[in-house]
Amino acid sequence: RNVLNEDLKHTPLKMLEMEKQHKTELQVRCSGTERQVRIGGLIDRVDSVEGYTRILDYKTGSAAREFNSIEGLFTRNDKARNKAAFQVLLYCRLYRPNGDEINNPLKPGLYV
Repeated sequence: RNVLNEDLKHTPLKMLEMEKQHKTELQVRCSGTERQVRIGGLIDRVDSVEGYTRILDYKTGSAAREFNSIEGLFTRNDKARNKAAFQVLLYCRLYRPNGDEINNPLKPGLYV
């Protein structure tokens, strides 16, 4: 019911995907060596609203929506690190691996 009530605030919307696996490869430098790294994840929902493609992640428990900096999301030992925000931003990268957002920008979101 809560999801439907939230969706009503953003109508009309077009559902594009539900629970779909996405994968990509990244070129990263690790200890001075270039490596190919595969990453992937199951994106809960992708929809289109008001000229944006929303990448949404459902959280059944509590999850913070705010974070202080992008860099802080990568601080592995930080207990206050916002893992939910990191996850949905990673999903944006998986959904559009080349970052082409000119015509239809991505908008990450959490349904907590």
